[in-house]
Amino acid sequence: MYDIVFISYNEPNADENWQALKARFPRAKRVDGVKGIHQSHTSAAIKCFTKMLWIVDADAKFLLHL
Repeated sequence: MYDIVFISYNEPNADENWQALKARFPRAKRVDGVKGIHQSHTSAAIKCFTKMLWIVDADAKFLLHL
């Protein structure tokens, strides 16, 4: 099992996509408003307790039904 981190920075549908991800994976974490891809990934890693993690970009549409 890996941590899941949703990274957002002013994407128009970020909140909607975050809610869809959270509905499927309630333990997911969010990094919001961190400028720069390297900085946002570093912030995501700091929030994690697992050795590896899944990153979900805010502009990715998450499907509830797979």
